[in-house]
Amino acid sequence: MNCQHDSLVCLNHYDLIRKYRCEACGEVMMCACDREIGEKYLSHQLRRGHDYENRQEFPVTLGFQPRVCNECRGLPVPNFPMAAIYGRTSKIARYYWREIEFELLRRLDEQPGTRNPSLTPARREEIEKAVMAEFTERHARNPKYDFLDQSQTAVIEATKTEVISIAAKHVPQPGHGVLIETGNGLVSPEKFAEQYFSARGYECILCESRPFHALFGVYMFLLIQDPDDPRNRIVGFGSRTAYDRKIKAEPIRMLLPEDFGAPGYFTRRRKQIGRHLATLDDSDWLFDYWARCSEEFREYIWAHDPADVATARRIRSILGLATLRKVLVYLVRHYWHHYCGWPDLLVFGPGEFFFVEVKSSKDRLSEDQKRWILDNRTFLHFGFKIFKITTPPSQYRSDKPATRIPSNG
Repeated sequence: MNCQHDSLVCLNHYDLIRKYRCEACGEVMMCACDREIGEKYLSHQLRRGHDYENRQEFPVTLGFQPRVCNECRGLPVPNFPMAAIYGRTSKIARYYWREIEFELLRRLDEQPGTRNPSLTPARREEIEKAVMAEFTERHARNPKYDFLDQSQTAVIEATKTEVISIAAKHVPQPGHGVLIETGNGLVSPEKFAEQYFSARGYECILCESRPFHALFGVYMFLLIQDPDDPRNRIVGFGSRTAYDRKIKAEPIRMLLPEDFGAPGYFTRRRKQIGRHLATLDDSDWLFDYWARCSEEFREYIWAHDPADVATARRIRSILGLATLRKVLVYLVRHYWHHYCGWPDLLVFGPGEFFFVEVKSSKDRLSEDQKRWILDNRTFLHFGFKIFKITTPPSQYRSDKPATRIPSNG
C-alpha cells in the first residue's frame, strides 16, 4: 500500500488498453487516462495482461491508477509503430494506430445506427478518412512521435546492397500496378526480372514470404507442438483452407505454446531448438512425410497452400541443410516479427544462389522489406540484390504534359 510505483514496466505496448507492472511490488495496473474508453468500449481487456516477450499472463490487480503512463507522468512517449500491413502503410497510421483506434471507437459510437446495417461501408470509410486527416494535421502542428524509420537509400547504403538498374517501358494497369513492355508482350515486373537472369544462365523461383513459412511449418511442427512443453495448451481456430474456399468447416484444435511467435519463446526453448535442428536432414522423404504430418500447424501459420509447400520443397533442395537451418533459426527467433519482408525471387545457378527484390520505377521498399535487408546483414548473410526497373527517358518525357511556349508577339 505504501509503494509509489516509481518503476513501472509496460507489459505489451501493442495492447489498446496497456497494462503496467510495478517492478517493486509486483502489482499490475492501467493508467487512469484510459479509463473512459476502456470501460465503455473495451471492458473485455481490463482483467488481465500478457507480457510481450513471453506471453505470460498477469491479472490486473489495481485497476486504473493516476499518472501511470509516460505521457501522464510528463515523460517522453516511446515509439511503437505497427507493421506496415495493407491498409496501414502510412507513417501516421503506423505510429498513431492506438490514438486512431480510440477516436474511431468514439466516432462510430456517435453514429445513428452504428449497430445496424444503416452504417454503410462507405460511411465508415468516410469517418476513417476524416480521422486520419485530423491526425495528419495534428502531427504536422505538434508531433507526438518521432518517425524513426530508416530511408530506403540509408538501408541500401548501410548494407552495401547491389542495385541492378534496367530501363523498360511501364504500362499502368487499371486499379493497381504496372506491366513491363518487352519484345514478346507485357509481363509482370517479377517476370521481367526472371527473363533478365535467365538470359544470364540462372534459374529463378518466385518465392516472397509464404514458402518460407511452409518450410518452417514442415520442419518445426514437432518442436512447436511438443507435448512435453509446459506452456503448450489446446487452441482452436478456423480452417484457413475453408476460408480460402469460402466454405464452412469444423474448427481445428491443436497444441500450441502460449508464447509461440514471441522472442521469449526462442529464449525459453533455445536448448530444445538446438537439439531439434541437429536431428534434421533435408531428404525428400522426410520433407514429404512431415508435410503431411504438419498440416494443422501449417494451417495455423497460413502456410497451407499446396503450391507454397511445393515451392518450399524446391527451395529446400537449392539451399542445402546448413542454410535451411539458418532460415529456421531466423524465423523461430521472433516468428511473427520475421513473418514478412522476404524477397521476390530466389535466383540460383551451379554452386550459388542469391535473393532478389524486384521494384518498378515508382515502387519503394516497405518497412518489412527494409527490416529483412538489415536482418539479412546481421543474421542470414545471404547474397541479395535489388532489381530496379526504371522508366526510360523517352517514356518519362511522353508522360509529361506538354509545355506551352509563349510567343514573342
